[in-house]
Amino acid sequence: MKKNWIGLVPVEKMCISLIKSTFNEGTLNWDVTISRVTSMTLTCALATRSGDITKGRLDSQALPFLVYKNVMIKLAGGDKLENLVCSIKVRNAKGDK
Repeated sequence: MKKNWIGLVPVEKMCISLIKSTFNEGTLNWDVTISRVTSMTLTCALATRSGDITKGRLDSQALPFLVYKNVMIKLAGGDKLENLVCSIKVRNAKGDK
């Protein structure tokens, strides 16, 4: 069986569905929804497993998850949105454990 990476369209649909559902049903805290959408988006964009950017139950490292200092966003070559460059360090990637 050939492996296929999840693409942009299914992830976009899942994220929009989650946001619409939260908006329609209400929530006490949007942080949970934003966290879930961010996690799904990062997992797809970085072609990682969920355990590569979140803490797993068997992780024993001091910081086995993605933290703010691992994400660097800067403008390169201009001041427009198209010039945003992002560098993300995945410390917990499979094979590096």
